[in-house]
Amino acid sequence: MTIKSRIDLKEQFSNGRKLNEKQFHDLIDSMLNKRDDAFMGKWKKGMAYKSGNVVIYNQSLWEVKATDDGNPQEICSCIPPDEGDEWQTLIVPQQDDDWFVDQETGVMYAKFFECVGIGRIFNPSVDPPQAKLEIVTDEGQEENLMGRLLIFPKKAPAPTLSLIQVSSEENPFNAFFLFGVDSQEAVLTSDAPSGFVFRHLGHAVPGEEDELNFKDGDVMMVIEPSTAGSGNAKVGISTDKPKAMLDVTDRNKGQFLLSPEDKHDPVFTIINLDPDNDKNYTATGVSVDYSVFITDAPNGFIFKKGADYGSHCKNPDINQGTPLMIVREGANEKPQVGIGTTEPCAMLHVTDGKNGTCLLQPDHEAAPLLTIAKFKNDGKNNYTSEVISDDHASWITNAPKGFQILAGKEFKGNCPTPDLKEGDRLVAILPTGKVGIGTKTYEPTVTLEISDEKSGKFLFNLDDKKVNPALGIINSRPGKNRNYFTLGANNQTAVMVTDSPGGFVLKQGSKSEDDEIDVTQGDILLQLFPYKERKMEGKAVFFPERNGKVGIMRTPGDFHLDVNGVARTFSLYIDSDSNHISNEEPLQNYLQNSKKKTALDLINKLKPIAFDWDTHTTKLSGEGKQFGLKSQEVEDILEEMVKKSGDDHKLSVNHSSLNAVLVRAIQEQQGIIDHLTSRIEALEKNHLH
Repeated sequence: MTIKSRIDLKEQFSNGRKLNEKQFHDLIDSMLNKRDDAFMGKWKKGMAYKSGNVVIYNQSLWEVKATDDGNPQEICSCIPPDEGDEWQTLIVPQQDDDWFVDQETGVMYAKFFECVGIGRIFNPSVDPPQAKLEIVTDEGQEENLMGRLLIFPKKAPAPTLSLIQVSSEENPFNAFFLFGVDSQEAVLTSDAPSGFVFRHLGHAVPGEEDELNFKDGDVMMVIEPSTAGSGNAKVGISTDKPKAMLDVTDRNKGQFLLSPEDKHDPVFTIINLDPDNDKNYTATGVSVDYSVFITDAPNGFIFKKGADYGSHCKNPDINQGTPLMIVREGANEKPQVGIGTTEPCAMLHVTDGKNGTCLLQPDHEAAPLLTIAKFKNDGKNNYTSEVISDDHASWITNAPKGFQILAGKEFKGNCPTPDLKEGDRLVAILPTGKVGIGTKTYEPTVTLEISDEKSGKFLFNLDDKKVNPALGIINSRPGKNRNYFTLGANNQTAVMVTDSPGGFVLKQGSKSEDDEIDVTQGDILLQLFPYKERKMEGKAVFFPERNGKVGIMRTPGDFHLDVNGVARTFSLYIDSDSNHISNEEPLQNYLQNSKKKTALDLINKLKPIAFDWDTHTTKLSGEGKQFGLKSQEVEDILEEMVKKSGDDHKLSVNHSSLNAVLVRAIQEQQGIIDHLTSRIEALEKNHLH
């Protein structure tokens, strides 16, 4: 061994050279002999050192560095040189023929090695290294090799890292792990039966890094290869035995399962693993026919409106937000859906909790039932229900004004929300049983009221508070007199009542293809003019224009009974009761006072005729030969027996009055006969004498 000076020692470390065994021995001898005071021996804690001092620590040489600006420094070393910034190592790689070292750039590389093998002696001709770097474990016997690491295998088509578990007697299966990358993808490949496992281990203890075991640590994720023929891999997060294609598990909280193996259809399952509760689950899946949601949670499904995402994450569980909808199995093992409530009381229960609620109960014990309730501040809520049984459909309500059907206004947009205040009332049904049709602005006043405010009303009264049942028709068309027609019955008679100026008319309507309703059409069959009596000064006064006229097949003119046709009766009586006549006098007196001579003279002037009704009287044209008197000739002789109609100005003869004239004429003629008979008898008597 040779003792060298500091300058000689520094020369050995120049140009990045690495000490060999002899040079290292010379270095030790030179330091031990202390040729100068720069070498301080073994490092000691708390000792003072200055720039240029050299110590031995952990089988290495360390020198106190100068400051960054080149000035020397003096330190009291309290931490080992390899942990502080005040020291620098004096051992640097040595350049030889196999390696190139550039200290300035920090580059070191092998000059000519194509493949490097570590771990055993490789036979270049039989078993050379199979990669740029091959590292193998070797326990002394080739058949007991435990593993191989291949970096850039020779035949790999792209950069590849291969880690191989070599077979042995204990483990006769070769398992490999490959990591490779090309221009398209980075790939992890393995034939390990359990696939890939990702674990998390605590921090490594300094000096014990070689004791780390890749099978230690908590499982973060597992990727299992597909079973034979299934083609489906499994991924487990926080579990080493995934039960589905994707299994995300928190052993204390819950589990997510995507498509469990025991299902034929794709299924996503969430399981609650809280040990303080029942093991509840929810699953959603889809088959060729349906999408399905399943749960065994006792309260079924609930949908909530939660806070924003940040606030949601602060909540420790899902019991947050405003309930929107719940789907559950009811006490009767039938489904229940609640919207706006978590305690539905029907198969469908919709409510806002403030204004009202809707209940759909197809399973109601009596019959399928639909109920709508209106909430009121006084607690006396209104409701309406629709129910259908085997026999009939029913609507039920406790609303104080019963039911109404409205014609809504047109709405805009995609949400049909009618304005209930703007709709016209078409039908109203009161709790009293009264029904109104078309009563837009008021309630029906009778049992059934059919109304058009512009045209009129039909009133059907069956109210026990009224006198008798009746049907009323009211004409309220604008611009005309308001009039009504009432048809009813009391205990003795059937009655028709009207205040129409023209009374009652029965008509024969014409045929109509569209069934037009028009009361102004058709021919008159019977018309009854009103009869009106007024009391004036205690006496009844009958007004000629309202004296109860009747027209058959025509409108009555100045006649109480005006028949446009042939009348028939078994007997006809003329009312001439003395209580009904006034200004009574003998007919001959009237004729004399009227200068009409005698009744016989008048009868002798009349000209009876035979005739046929002409074409103007089409209804009588087939009646055959008629006998009578011309009204105009009778008027010239006895005008009191002729009446001129005010509507058509035609003349008619009062044949009942003619009977009195005929009687008087017969009496006069009989007087003549009696007188002549007396004279004849007197002449015959005188002749005999």
